Amino acid sequence: DHPALSVFADRQPQSAQDALIFAAIAGTFPGLAPDVLFPLGSPESLLAILCLRLAPGADRESELELLRLLSGSLTLSLENAYLVEDSKKQARTTRELEIARQIQLSFLPASFPQSEDFQIAAYYLPARQVGGDFYDVIPLPDGRLALVIADVSDKGVPAALFMALSRSYVRVYSHPKGRAFQMSSLESVLQAVNDSLADGNPSSMFVTLFYGLLDPQ
Repeated sequence: DHPALSVFADRQPQSAQDALIFAAIAGTFPGLAPDVLFPLGSPESLLAILCLRLAPGADRESELELLRLLSGSLTLSLENAYLVEDSKKQARTTRELEIARQIQLSFLPASFPQSEDFQIAAYYLPARQVGGDFYDVIPLPDGRLALVIADVSDKGVPAALFMALSRSYVRVYSHPKGRAFQMSSLESVLQAVNDSLADGNPSSMFVTLFYGLLDPQ
């Protein structure tokens, strides 16, 4: 978006020493002092600027014509280099998301309490590699089970992070081992979870949550 680049609107070599682009390059790279600036790219995208200082006595037109012939190959090489780098970044991102998916799945219970009177089962398939949905079955100190099904707003990584936070709060307040207080009711558990999630939540993300109590007796 630099205004100096407007002189390359026609993608033609520049040799006017008073052009804005020369002043911009001189300010960024003192001592470079090019004679000719040659754009590399397509009509839609400027990939690079080739800065040349011609040898004394060089045939200017011949040199520029040679560069025009080489510019296609140079541009293709640059585009390929960018594509390779983008592919590497994409591969790293894919690996990181796969690790995040495995971590997120480890948050979900792999087995559930069963009896002759009830059965509990769950199936989880996020829309993306990671997501904001979660479920839980939490054994409580009095023998009851807390059943949780939740859906965080949005999808992807932000939802996955908020999911991990929400799940942690639900578990901590449902079964506060080693804490100085005990939650007195289902409502007090959800109120504590809500207060904790609302505190320091500049993105105003939220979770829609079902929380039920199952008494096996």
